[in-house]
Amino acid sequence: MDYKLKNLAFKFEDLVEKPLQDLPVQTIARSHIIHLFHQNKKAMLLLRAGDYIDQEFINHFHQKGLTTIFELPVVSNESIVKYENIFLDLKKAQTEDDKYAARDQFIKHIVAENYDNSQASILDLVIACFNEFYSLPEMVIHKYQENSVDLYSRTLLMSTISVLAAATNNYLDYKFLKDFYNTCFLMDFGLVDYSEISYRLVMACEAERSKPNSGFEVLDKYRAHDSERFVFRHHPKISYDFAKEHNKHFFNPDLVEMIKYHHEKYDGSGFPKGIHYSALSDFETLLTFCDYMIPFQEHHFTKGDGKKVIFDYFIQLYKEQNLKSLPIAKILNNWQKIFNWALKDWKQEHPEDISHEEQAS
Repeated sequence: MDYKLKNLAFKFEDLVEKPLQDLPVQTIARSHIIHLFHQNKKAMLLLRAGDYIDQEFINHFHQKGLTTIFELPVVSNESIVKYENIFLDLKKAQTEDDKYAARDQFIKHIVAENYDNSQASILDLVIACFNEFYSLPEMVIHKYQENSVDLYSRTLLMSTISVLAAATNNYLDYKFLKDFYNTCFLMDFGLVDYSEISYRLVMACEAERSKPNSGFEVLDKYRAHDSERFVFRHHPKISYDFAKEHNKHFFNPDLVEMIKYHHEKYDGSGFPKGIHYSALSDFETLLTFCDYMIPFQEHHFTKGDGKKVIFDYFIQLYKEQNLKSLPIAKILNNWQKIFNWALKDWKQEHPEDISHEEQAS
C-alpha cells in the first residue's frame, strides 16, 4: 500500500506500529507520527519528525480513543548515541587535549554521517544537541512551534549550528556550549513572543538574512503594519529582555547580552543600535554567523538532508557577496579549514565513495 502526504511518500512496510503511550515526551520526535484509518487505506500525519512531543499531545489523542500510532523513522538512533557519547567525553574532559580530541571526533562523525549518505538526517544531530544542551522553559519551544513553523525548525537548526560553529572556532568549554546553544535558541524569540508571526515578517527576515539592511525595504513594499515594523526592528532587544528574565538557566548569564547585537554591521548600518563592528566581540560575531547560516524558512526533516544543511548552506553563505559587510570572515575560514581536514581524512578512508568529478578535481 502506497501513501502520499504533504512532503511524504511511503509504503506500509516502512511503518513501525507502536502504542501511543510509548512515545517519549518532552523531546523532539524522531519519526513522523502517523494514524492509519479506513482499514489502513488512509493516512493522517499527526506529528512531523522534528516536532516537539509533550504530554498534552499524548493525552489529546488518547482521549479521542487512539491507542496505537505508526512511526515513519527518520533518524539513526545509533548516530544519536554516538553524538551523546562525544558530548559526554567533552563534558568530562580534563585537559585541552581531551577537548580537542572530542572536538575532532565530533567533526569526523558529522562528515561520516552526512557528507555522502542519502539516509542520514541532520535531525540526528538536532536531537542530540537538544537533549544535551536545552535548558530553557518548555513554554519557549511551545511558543516557537505554535506561532511559526518556519521559525521553529529554523531555531532548532540554528542552535544546532551554534554548537558546530563554536567547536570549529575552538570554543570547547562544555558550559559555554550549553549557554551558547540556549542563547542562540532565544535569539529570535522576540519575533514570536507576542503573536503568530506574519508572512511579511517572514519575508523581511529572510531578505535581511540574504541581503543585510533589505528587511525594511520588504516591509515597505508590502505595507507592513507599524506593529510589524516595531517587532522587526526591536526583536533583538525583546529577545534579550526575555533571556535576561530567565538568566537562571545559564551558567554565565552575561552571555545573553550578545542577543542584542546579532543584526549589527561592521560599518554601523545595522539595527537596532547601529553599533560598529569594532565594538562587537567574537562571541557576538559567532552568533551572527549562526543567524546567517540558516535560511528563514520551514525545514522538513528527511533522510539525506544532512549534507544540505552542513555543507550546502555553508557554501551558499561563503559565496554570498551581500554578506561581506558582516564580520564573519574568520568564522567562515575556521569552519572551512576544519571541515576540509575532516573531509580529507574521510576520503582517504573511503576512496570507493568519491565521485569521478571529485577525483578529477
